[in-house]
Amino acid sequence: MIFRRNRHDDDDYDDEEDDLLDDDELDDDDDLDDEFDDDEEELETVLFQGATGGREVDLSENAGLVRAALLPVKELISDAIDRHCERMIIEPRQKGSIVRLDIDGVGYAGDRYPVKQALGVTQMIKVLAGLDSKVRDKKQAGGIKAQFMGVPYKLEVNSIPTQYGAERVIVKFRNMKERLESAAQLGISDELKARIRNLTNRQNGLFLVCGPSGSGVTRTLHGAILCVDLYLTTIFNLQEGLDRSEVPGLSDYDYQSEFSFSENLIRAHRKEADGAIVNPITSAEEATKYIKNCDKMTLFTEMSAPSAAHALKKLVELVGDPKLVAEHVRGVLCPRLIRKLRDDIKEAYRPNPKLIQQLGLPPETNILYRPPTPIVDEDDEEEADYGEIPFEGRTAVFELIEMTDDIKKLLISGADAKEISQKAKSLGMPNHQAGAMDLVARGITSLEEVRRAFKG
Repeated sequence: MIFRRNRHDDDDYDDEEDDLLDDDELDDDDDLDDEFDDDEEELETVLFQGATGGREVDLSENAGLVRAALLPVKELISDAIDRHCERMIIEPRQKGSIVRLDIDGVGYAGDRYPVKQALGVTQMIKVLAGLDSKVRDKKQAGGIKAQFMGVPYKLEVNSIPTQYGAERVIVKFRNMKERLESAAQLGISDELKARIRNLTNRQNGLFLVCGPSGSGVTRTLHGAILCVDLYLTTIFNLQEGLDRSEVPGLSDYDYQSEFSFSENLIRAHRKEADGAIVNPITSAEEATKYIKNCDKMTLFTEMSAPSAAHALKKLVELVGDPKLVAEHVRGVLCPRLIRKLRDDIKEAYRPNPKLIQQLGLPPETNILYRPPTPIVDEDDEEEADYGEIPFEGRTAVFELIEMTDDIKKLLISGADAKEISQKAKSLGMPNHQAGAMDLVARGITSLEEVRRAFKG
C-alpha cells in the first residue's frame, strides 16, 4: 500500500535553483525522502514486474536511487493509472520539472518537482524500463511490465534530452485487458461497418485511415480490419512491430527481408491472401509502392492528415498522379475522438427549439445533457460537488469518403479538400458533424465537448 499525494494550488518549486544531481548524490536519499512528504490518502500500489523486450533490470546496482525514488515513482505511476491516464509527460524546466497527465485526450496538471526530485524520478523510471540511467544526452526507448489492482499494464517509456540538461520522460499506459474484439467497441455502427466491408472485399485497392496525432488512427485501422468477415477473408500482417494479437483474426505472414515488398505481396497472394495490413504512409516512396502493388489484394494502411479529403490531396502530392490515386484508393476513413459524459452525474436540460433546428437534431429532441453545474459556495467561488472529471472514456465519430465517380472527377480535376469534403457530404457519406450531433442527441456527450473536440 502506498499513498496518493494531494496536490495544492499553491504548490511551487523551491525559490533557489538546485544543481543537477550526480549519480553519487542519489545515494543520499534523506533529503529526497523529506521532499516527498505531503498530505496523503491511501492508494493501492502498482507492482513493477520487469522491463519489456527481455531487458534485464538489476535494482541492486542502483540501491541509492531505489531507496530515494522507487516509492515516489510507484506513487506517481499508481496515481496516473488510477486516473485513467493515457500518457504522462515529465517536462523539465529551469527550476524543476512539471508533470502533465493526458486523460481522454485532455491535458491536466500533475505534480511539480524540484530538480533533485525530478532527477530521481526520471532516472528511476528509466532503470525500471531497462534503460541506461547514466546516458542522458541521447534518446532512449523501453518499457515496463506492471500490474495495478490486479490488472496487467504495459508502460511504454521514452526519454528525450532537453536544453536544460535534464530529460523529458514520456510514459504511455496500456491496459492489457482492454483488447479490441469488435469494430463496435470503437463506435463503428452497423451501417458504417457494412460500407467499409463493401469497400474492402474486392481483393484489390487501398483502404486508408487518417487523422491527426492522438485521434485514434491506428486503433481505427485495426477496427476497419475487424469490419471484414475474417472467417471468409484472409488478411495478412505485413506491418513491422505489430503484434498479431492486437487484431483478432489477423493472419501471420513470414516477411522475407531479402525479397522486395512487391515480391512479398506475390508470396502472400500465393497463400490466398485477400488483403494485408502494411506500414503507415510516411513518404512518397511508400505511397507509390502501395498504389502500384494493390492490384491483387486490398492493402490497409494509415497516414497523418486532418481529414479524409486532406488525406486524398496529400496522397496525390506524394504519388504525383491524381488518376492513379483515383483508380486505386477505395475509401478513406477519418476518426475523431469525443469524450463521453459520466452517466452518474450528467445534468439534463431543455434546449431552445431554435438551437435544435440550427444543429440539425431530430425535432423531437427535447432534452440534452451537460456536465453538472458547479455549486457556488459562500465566498461566491464555484466548486464542483462531484470531485472528478465529468467525462469518462471516449468514443469516435467518423468521416468516410468513398471513391465514387463524382469524387474521382473532383480529385482528377484538382479540386481542393473543401470541395471534395462538401461533395462527399452531399452524397450522404458519413461525416464528423452528423456523428457528433447524434452523440449529443443520445445524451452520450455535450455540445460543449463537441465544440472542444472540433476547435481549430
